[in-house]
Amino acid sequence: HDTTVVALQEALNVSNGLQPPYASCHLIELYQEENGAFSVEMFYRNGTDVSELHPVSLPGCSQSCPLQDFVNLTREVIPQDRKKECQLKKETTHT
Repeated sequence: HDTTVVALQEALNVSNGLQPPYASCHLIELYQEENGAFSVEMFYRNGTDVSELHPVSLPGCSQSCPLQDFVNLTREVIPQDRKKECQLKKETTHT
């Protein structure tokens, strides 16, 4: 679990460099604004206290990041060809 949180935060360039403690999580929330536009907000909970969420901002964006900006800023770390980039072999079928 902790390695998944670290990998996500490193990919987004928002890591604090510390090992995530037990029960930590990185939240990514999608909001639809009143005008119909979408935005993304991120939070980090670094412990078991669910009331303590720390806002996280993607470098190059505000805390409430317009969805298209979020997509553009994370494009380099999102796989475009999952099979190729993850070096997956041909899928097998089970009979």
